Order: sequence, then C-alpha cells, then structure tokens
Amino acid sequence: MHDKDQPDAGFIAQLLIEQVESSVPDGQGGPPLEAGLQLFYEVIWRHNARGPAAKGHFQASYRRGFGGEETVSLTGSRGAPGAVFLDPEPIRGLRIGTYLMNQVVTWALRWPEADVCPIRLNSNQGYEENRARRNRFYERFGIVFNYRDDTHSEGISQPMKVRELRQVNTWQQNIQERDVRDGLAMLRLENERLALERDGRSRALDHVRNELGRAHRHPLLWALLQMWQIYAPSRSQIFLALLAMGLIWWQFKS
Repeated sequence: MHDKDQPDAGFIAQLLIEQVESSVPDGQGGPPLEAGLQLFYEVIWRHNARGPAAKGHFQASYRRGFGGEETVSLTGSRGAPGAVFLDPEPIRGLRIGTYLMNQVVTWALRWPEADVCPIRLNSNQGYEENRARRNRFYERFGIVFNYRDDTHSEGISQPMKVRELRQVNTWQQNIQERDVRDGLAMLRLENERLALERDGRSRALDHVRNELGRAHRHPLLWALLQMWQIYAPSRSQIFLALLAMGLIWWQFKS
C-alpha cells in the first residue's frame, strides 16, 4: 500500500487480508438460506510504526425468508444491522476501508434483488471531521441517508436494493492486491538479496581487519607497501621505460 497523496512513492504498509465465506444451503439446489462473509485484516508492516499490529474485520450477511424475501446486511452477521469501524486511527484515510467495503459490496451483488438492511449512524461515532468522512464513506457506495439534524451526525439509510449499490475502485490508486504466495516469493528474493549484501560487507570487514592486523604487527613494512601502491608507476609506464632502455641498448650495440 502506498500513501494516497504520493502513490508513486514507496510502500508505506503491508496488510494481510483473509476472506472467509459461509453458507447454509436450502437442500433443493436453490439460493442459500443464509450466507456470511468475514474479511479479517491485519497490518503486518507499517513504515515507522511501533506497538502491536493493527487488526480487525468487516462482516456481511445474506438471509432468505420462508416467503422468498431476501435481505443483505453490509455491516452485520445473520442479517443484523450494524456499522463498520477501521482501527486504529493511524490507518484511516488510506482507502483500506474503501477496499474492504468494496469487497463486501461485490459479494452482496450476488443477490441483486435483495433488500439492504438499514445502516444506522450515531452521533458518538467519532468527532465532527470523522463523521463527515464516515458519511462520505457510505455515500460513495450509493447509500443514501435520512439525517436527523443539520450536522448529519445521526441518521438511517433509505430502503434500497442491492443492485442499487455502487462499486468503488478508488483504492486501486494506492493499494495493490497480491497473492500471499507471490508476497512470500518476493520476501524470499529480498532475503536472498540482503544475504548477498551482508556477505559482501562481511568480506569487506574481514579485509579491513586483516589490513589493520598487518599494520599493527609490521607498521613500517605496511606503510612502505601502502606508499608503493600509491606512488608506484603503472604497468604501462614500466613497459615504456623497458622499451626505451631496449632501444637505447640496441642502438648502442649497433
């Protein structure tokens, strides 16, 4: 995951997401009587982060009544209403919640004619700025609220069908999906690269230690060798000198 304000910069976090689905078949090959979705998330790495890993889950459910009526809860289990929370605070505003809710909506669209269970907004769900972000979060998915006051701190969603929900893909601007196996392969390659770099530095350190040991045991000889390496003529200079001496000797002999 990248910073949403700097999507071309390096990664700032890695999340592990597990999707667990369940269902209760009707025994006649029709739609299930019940179905559930749980999305477990855990921040396994975050830039400059300390403390315990952030983790939580989103959940949704589907129910079909005896009369064939269908309901979907986007925020609760077994058709119960609820709300979603993304904790802790530092990971909010990075489109993680948008990604997870989009997965929920995509799952719910299996039953387009189902009724969406009402979502209730309470005034105690965060401070004023957070409430505005909370409202926009739901509204982007096509959910419309009847608010109880001008501050829009409380309200309940209007009746709607699942087919009226909208999928939101803005998370693609700074979040990349990767299979766990691909992630492990990348970590293995990175580990191999770091191991090679470590071995190279270890060899360089051993060389420095050996040089220091020789300098300590034979300081005068070591200093002369260093001066020779610095001021000694190059091979080409030696070759030219020998060639010149050979020509002089040949002319003298002739």
